[in-house]
Amino acid sequence: MPRRYYVLWLIAMALTEVGSTLDVSWHFGHVFDEISPSHLTSFAGVCLMVVLLYWALVRERTRVVGLERTALLVGAVALGVGIADMPFDFLWHLAFGVDITTWSPTHLMLNFPSDVYNVCVITALLASPAARGLGAWAIVFAICFRNILTTHFALNQQEYGAVALASIQQSGKPPWYVQPQLWALAGPRAAQLVTGGVPDWLYLVYFAFALGYALTFGATVLQSRHPRSRRPDVWPLPFGAATALALTFALWRLAFHTLFIAVHQAYPVVAWYIVPMGLVVDLSLVFGPRTVDYLFARHVSALRPHGELIAATLSGIVAALALYGGIALTSAAHQIVPATPVAALPFACLAGAFGTALGHSVATSVRAIVRPSSASANAAPPQVAMASTPDNRG
Repeated sequence: MPRRYYVLWLIAMALTEVGSTLDVSWHFGHVFDEISPSHLTSFAGVCLMVVLLYWALVRERTRVVGLERTALLVGAVALGVGIADMPFDFLWHLAFGVDITTWSPTHLMLNFPSDVYNVCVITALLASPAARGLGAWAIVFAICFRNILTTHFALNQQEYGAVALASIQQSGKPPWYVQPQLWALAGPRAAQLVTGGVPDWLYLVYFAFALGYALTFGATVLQSRHPRSRRPDVWPLPFGAATALALTFALWRLAFHTLFIAVHQAYPVVAWYIVPMGLVVDLSLVFGPRTVDYLFARHVSALRPHGELIAATLSGIVAALALYGGIALTSAAHQIVPATPVAALPFACLAGAFGTALGHSVATSVRAIVRPSSASANAAPPQVAMASTPDNRG
């Protein structure tokens, strides 16, 4: 498919992410309603995704073949799972009344399929002619950023809830953005609702896993091992893809934080502590394999083929430590942050290692299956090449 097709995917994804960001803030201050500005925005993005899949898989089925078609088909199945969950989410809200938690089963089932079709759309793009155009990396970067937003989504509960809970604890009253009807309905469950009813350790452990995965996946897909090759589908610099993704995430949150305060809506913590995680991931991509080879692989030959994976796994431990340190420094600066008990740190290190290993494995798998597909697409059939050669036999 042409590049404009994948630009339209970015527009659809932007609509869903703006809608979901507005939705969390909306439900922290308003009684649940099925037709709200945030729901309509997200639904518009989903409708555009359905149209795009129909365009590629039905209208252009003779042109969209091979890996690009397979990736879009898997993405269509993932999107279908998310759409099928929408009525269940509505029923969940009706059954449980006041339910703002992002950790509810139906919210997770709406969100996690998004992570799957993010990867599918990236795979389809890299396997398509659009990946051979100048600046294709920018589209890949934007979808990788969206993958960070979707993997992070469940953590909105603690980041919005920490602000609301601090207000309740300080004044005994709800924040100014909470509708009186919502406060009356919540009653004694108010404190439980704003924290999602989940244990404090979950924030640190899931953050280390989910963001370790998303940052490593994005940086590994984007980062070129040979930056002078000028490949149009990779990050144009020799360093910094994960850090740039992390900074983009923090600035996205800061922009909505400022907007929500201006319009008197619920606002979240700005998770600047994702930036040190991005820096750790970038450093691991550049120096990790060499360090592992120097320390381990040259002594144990069986480890040599797995140097990059080992480096990615170890970087997850360091990234979790950097995450905890960033949260601790933010708290020391008297900023509101979600509760992160130090007892959870060992489990966060394990979760971070698993997340970065998973991100590296998925990204390298995508690159491995895309390269043969792209090579075969670029190769001219022998009979065409022969026919285009002038006949000089006289």
